[in-house]
Amino acid sequence: MKARGGPLRIAPTQDAPLEPAFEIEHARREPGLGEAMPGSPGGRESPQKPIPTRSSTQEEKMKMRKSALAILPGLFLFATPALAQDQHAQHRPSAASAGVEAVLGRYKAAIESLDGSKTQGLFSPDSEVVENGKREGSFANYLAHHLGPELTEFRSFKFADYKVDVRMEGPLALAVESYSFRVETKTGEAIERQGVATSVLKRVGEGWQIISMHSSSRKPKPKS
Repeated sequence: MKARGGPLRIAPTQDAPLEPAFEIEHARREPGLGEAMPGSPGGRESPQKPIPTRSSTQEEKMKMRKSALAILPGLFLFATPALAQDQHAQHRPSAASAGVEAVLGRYKAAIESLDGSKTQGLFSPDSEVVENGKREGSFANYLAHHLGPELTEFRSFKFADYKVDVRMEGPLALAVESYSFRVETKTGEAIERQGVATSVLKRVGEGWQIISMHSSSRKPKPKS
């Protein structure tokens, strides 16, 4: 609203509200939102981080090295039992290898007892037997026409110096045996031989069966 001769001025009256003194003072001391503080970009002042000196950096590195050296003995103590367990595991036969050795052991025990019936179940029906360069066919055929009649002519049969190495190849096992044996016939003849055998076994249920066996023997070298 304008009056003649200039703008109308209204003087404050006692009825006009006055701002409390503490709000005015607070506004003077703290800038409001959006206001910048002096001494910083845009007026806001940011705290300054201390710049690390060369000596302080070296001290921190030395502390880190000492901490690492202190941890190493503990790590070595934890690692040593684990390494020992791995080494023992390498020399300990697996359950599968033990099962294979058990089948081969039963076969040798059956021969030593001169009882071919104890070999039942050790060979697969479609097995193949080779002895001293001759193919004998299946084990059933070998037992009926070679091994069985031979055992009836023996008085004793003993194995010695027996060693076996077993290697697992998926579902198959490869076994290499070396041994010596002594046979005494019913006529009193003594026969000594050194022999080797290579066998392939397959897993059948929870056990193993021989599917191939190749054996050979020769006279031992004369003792000097």
